[in-house]
Order: sequence, then structure tokens, then C-alpha cells
Amino acid sequence: MHWRTPEPFSERAFLLQPTELKGAPHVERYLPTNHGGSRRDARHAVSVLHPRAHPGGAAVVIRIKRSYEPRGRGDGRRILVERLWPRGMTKEALRADAWMKDVAPSTELRRWFGHRVERWDEFRRRYRKELSANSDAWAPLLEAGRRSAVTLLYSARDIEHNGARVLREYLTERDRMRRPMAKRAKAGASKRTRRRIR
Repeated sequence: MHWRTPEPFSERAFLLQPTELKGAPHVERYLPTNHGGSRRDARHAVSVLHPRAHPGGAAVVIRIKRSYEPRGRGDGRRILVERLWPRGMTKEALRADAWMKDVAPSTELRRWFGHRVERWDEFRRRYRKELSANSDAWAPLLEAGRRSAVTLLYSARDIEHNGARVLREYLTERDRMRRPMAKRAKAGASKRTRRRIR
């Protein structure tokens, strides 16, 4: 099965098929151009973000990387977390597994920030507020990071002040909050099982 590479890049020619995932309605997945998408494609898209879980419920493994850097062995699942496609990049060059637009900062916030360092702290605050109000967008990323390595791809030249850095920080904090609760729930389930055995 072959991919058609549009030159120059145009969003219209670059086919994206929305994939309906439980709790992840905004995930978009590359699909081959010779058909409109099938159940098999949808199952494959689900597997991109939801591989088999690591035993023991390990902490999330989420990295960030500029979309213009080459793919590395440790990248795991590469997820583009930008509203806009990286300028000058083809899908073959990017080698992303999914494009999740709705987890990125809103267009209004992105334009307001404009990568002005003096606005960084306020940008972080506003973006985190957006994330807190939009858990459906980031929950699949957190779940994927618990199951295998995930790399968030971003386009900004500034590697210290960008949305992907805030997103990783937010997801890591959410995971730290979850783990103590998960351990308590597991301990409670073990106690109930022991009681039944007795």
C-alpha cells in the first residue's frame, strides 16, 4: 500500500481521517489515500495510542522533540501536538503516528503568546487552564504514556518556551496525582480478595 506525497504540501491533499476513540474524539490519524477508511484502519489508529500496558502501572514516559529533528529509537509513539502542520514538512519526513490538534493551545492563546519570553509565565497559566477544561483532549496521551514511550512533537524554535513543554509538565503532574490513588485502589482490591479466599 502506497502513500501519495503532495508536493508542495497542502492540507487538502494530505488526507486525515478522524478516528472515534472512547474519550478521545479529537485524535486524527493518517490513512492511506486509496480508500476512505475502514474498521481495520480505526482499530490500527486505536493501537497507535493504546498499545498493551506495561505491567505494574509504571510512571508515564513522555518526551518532547522538535518536529524537524530526525526520529530516534527511543521516541516511541510520535504525536504532533500543534494546531498547524509544521512548515515545509511532509508526512514521510515527520513520521508521526497521530496528530492531536485539540490538545494544543487555542489559536487565540497561541497568537497572544507569539513566543515572547516575557509572556511565558502567563502563557503557561492560561494554557494549563485550557487543559484543565479539556480533559478529553489530553487523557489519551496520558494513557498512552503509561503504556509505552510517547514523544510530543512541536514546531517552535525555542526549545525552552513552547506548548509541548507545558503539556508534558501537566501530564506528568496528573500522572503523579493518579499513582497514589491507583495504589490504594489496588491494595483495597487485594484485601477484598483475601477476605473472600478465607
